[in-house]
Amino acid sequence: MKKLTVVSIVILAGLFYSCSRPPFKQTVTEVYMTPVKVGTKTPDYEVVSPSKLKLADGVKIKVLKGPNGENNGFVILRANGDVGGFMDCGCGSGSGSCAPADPAGGCTGGCHTSEGTSYGCIISESPDKPPAGLYVIKFRTANSNK
Repeated sequence: MKKLTVVSIVILAGLFYSCSRPPFKQTVTEVYMTPVKVGTKTPDYEVVSPSKLKLADGVKIKVLKGPNGENNGFVILRANGDVGGFMDCGCGSGSGSCAPADPAGGCTGGCHTSEGTSYGCIISESPDKPPAGLYVIKFRTANSNK
C-alpha cells in the first residue's frame, strides 16, 4: 500500500509540474525583403524581370517552407553548395498567390491591389541568410532601411 501511495504522489507531482510550466514560446524571425532590380547581375544570377532570374551554370534554387506551410521563400544554391542568397516570391503590399518556379529561378502566380488591379508576382531579396526557424516576411521599398 505504501508503494502505491508513493507512486501516486510522484505521478501527481509530475502532472502538477507539467501543468504549472508556461507554454513553450517559439521565436519568429522578421526578415526584411526588398524587390529585386531588373538588370542586376551577380555571379549567381541575373534579374531579367521582376519575376524571373537567369541562373548561372550550376546554380539552383531550393524552395523553403514558410511559417504557414506556404512555399514562397527560396535560397540560391551555388555550384559548390554554399547559399548565395535568400529570396521570396510575393505580392509586396498586394494580395495573391505566388510560388517559386523551381528550378527556373522565377515566380509563378498572380497578385492584385485592393482596387482589383492585377499584376505579376515579384521576387524580393534579403541581405540576410535564411532564418533557421519560423519567419515572417516584411516588405520594404528599395530606398528604405526598414
